[in-house]
Amino acid sequence: MKRRKNRKIVEIMVFILVIIVGAPFGVWFVQPSKTLDVVIIDKTVPDTTYREHKGLMWILNNLKVNNGELNKPFKYEEDYYGFFPLNNEQYTIKEIPDNLGKPDLIYLTDTYGVYKEDFYNKSDQGNRSGIIYGGTQEKEVTSIKNALDHNVIIGEFNILASPTESQARADLENIFGIKWNNWMGRYFSDLSKENLEIPAWMKENYAMQYGIKWDFTGAGIVLVGADDTIIVLRNNVELGKDLNSINFSENVKNEFPIRNNTNYYYWFEIASADKDTEVLANYKLDVTEAGQKILDEYEIPTVFPAIVRKTGPYTSYYFAGDFADSKSTPSIYNMPGIPFLNRITTFDEDSNQNYFYWNVYYPLIEKIISSIN
Repeated sequence: MKRRKNRKIVEIMVFILVIIVGAPFGVWFVQPSKTLDVVIIDKTVPDTTYREHKGLMWILNNLKVNNGELNKPFKYEEDYYGFFPLNNEQYTIKEIPDNLGKPDLIYLTDTYGVYKEDFYNKSDQGNRSGIIYGGTQEKEVTSIKNALDHNVIIGEFNILASPTESQARADLENIFGIKWNNWMGRYFSDLSKENLEIPAWMKENYAMQYGIKWDFTGAGIVLVGADDTIIVLRNNVELGKDLNSINFSENVKNEFPIRNNTNYYYWFEIASADKDTEVLANYKLDVTEAGQKILDEYEIPTVFPAIVRKTGPYTSYYFAGDFADSKSTPSIYNMPGIPFLNRITTFDEDSNQNYFYWNVYYPLIEKIISSIN
């Protein structure tokens, strides 16, 4: 009798545990889904991490946005146009069609491309090599322009810089209402030559430009010009304590539930907004007097657009950074509390993009998706 009673208690406890664990999934499954025709373009897929579009697709799946006519969640390895790595150093390419129709959303995540050194040799050295596939072509932009009609288009770094064709760049700048000023940059938590995150070409160009070898310590931001000019801003020397932060205006903070004044630790570009383009957020480089002197020499501003919006026959958003890039995303997406838990458990740590992803990028995409009917 006692054994039967104990077994009953165990069964009740297991049942309660199943309810506790399963409830969040149940809540997610009963929430309404939204089917959108989404075109995602990613030419920078040298391996199967899919990091240039995985962060975006995870958000779409978590928001229960189903993929167009398939009416299914997005698959990282299938649902985009661009470069597809296969086994044994093989690959296939899914070209952007001439006729895209009229999708609800077009998102250009990255068109920098895939290069021989990265794909065949899997090198971490960052040596420049011949391109296999990449850049934005003029005919592709024509297809995109023809598809814009009362819908939304999002673009981000790197779709404007080399190897994108000059006319294609000009057309993209017109679509998004911006002008790239031929500079890009990235924060590095470790500037030493041993850091494999720093590309070999960056160190080589620095040595050629200044006549001395790359020999830095500590953290800092490296700016790179379209002509390969290298500028190094070191923490506590040319850079102040606030590094490079993203700042939203007061009225925009009411529209987008984002965490303001967030440090941005990855690739970004310096651009200017056209007069009819709305600047939603600016980057702010915190430089010392020594840093300001260097930037003045190259006519580089300390405040420049991070996120812009242009409205008209279509709505465009441009993110002047590698926002969708994500090294890691949760293994599951079908639970509503994941974004909230990550917002309260991630911190603005040196060179960690997770804080930015959950506190800026996720709510930004969530708000844009909610505006698409």
